[in-house]
Amino acid sequence: MDYQDLKDYVSALDVEALIEEFNKLVGNNAWTSARAAHDIALVDALVNKGIDVSAICNNSSISFSKEIALSEDGTKIIICD
Repeated sequence: MDYQDLKDYVSALDVEALIEEFNKLVGNNAWTSARAAHDIALVDALVNKGIDVSAICNNSSISFSKEIALSEDGTKIIICD
């Protein structure tokens, strides 16, 4: 699967499915170029759906240290306790 296929796949998922996909990766420290492409596509898909991802992502990194959820108003990612 190339990057465009991956991007198309995650873009077709709804926000809840994207969050589930993200949470599957929490605590997984494995790192490859394929993983990086997946992670970028996943976060981009959330952003493209209007979700604020600032709780997990800045301009240089994405944090998979804790599971996430959608805020009550459905506009942003929050960190689960």
